[in-house]
Parts: sequence; C-alpha cells; structure tokens
Amino acid sequence: ITGTGTDLVSVPGTYDIFNTLINLRDVLENNKGLSEAQVREILNMLPNPLEEVNKVLIQAEVSIGSKIGFLDDLKHNLKNLKYDTEDEATLLQEADISQIAIDLSRREILYQMSLAVAGRLMSMSLLDFII
Repeated sequence: ITGTGTDLVSVPGTYDIFNTLINLRDVLENNKGLSEAQVREILNMLPNPLEEVNKVLIQAEVSIGSKIGFLDDLKHNLKNLKYDTEDEATLLQEADISQIAIDLSRREILYQMSLAVAGRLMSMSLLDFII
C-alpha cells in the first residue's frame, strides 16, 4: 500500500446494513469533496451490498417464521393436551361410585374364577386322565 484512496473496500458476505446505510449517507452528503463522477461510481456500487443484506434479512425472516410456526403448533398441542386432561379429570370426578363398585366386584369375581380354573387344571395328574 503506497497511498491513500477514496475507493470503497467491499468483500461479499461481510456487509452490515448499518454501515452500508452510513456509507450511503456519507456519499450523498459528499463530505469528502469527491467529484461527481466518483460519487456516481460509488453510488453504482452501493446497491450490491444492499441487495446482499436484503437476501440475508429475507433468509432470517423465513427462519424466524418457521420457528414461530413450530412454536404456534406446540402451543396448540399443549392447549389440546390441557383440555383433554381437564376432560378426563371431569369424567373421574363425575363418576358414579356405585357403578364403579359393581364393575370392580364383577371383575374381581371373574379374576377369582379364572384363578380357580387355572388351579384345577394345574393340579390334574396323569391318574386324573386315566380314570
């Protein structure tokens, strides 16, 4: 580097929206006393960084939108789960105790009968089949 210059240094992928807008403002105000040809040349180069920053912002917006959609779905599923839980709790609270007792005693009798049959089948021996 042997001297100073007025050219903008630009590396694709490193643009910052705020610095780009500040540079645009500075060029339009022409505080450095640039010639009109230099100002036009710089203004012709500025849309490239703005377009690149715009693409980055659009990609970020899409990413954020998908995350918001996921969170909305999660919120909806949690609400449904809450309502289902409340419905089950209501059904349990409104249960008819006498009907539950009858059903429980029927199942207990059926269980005892199954155990008795299984016990008789297990106790059979070869002599029981011969006789």
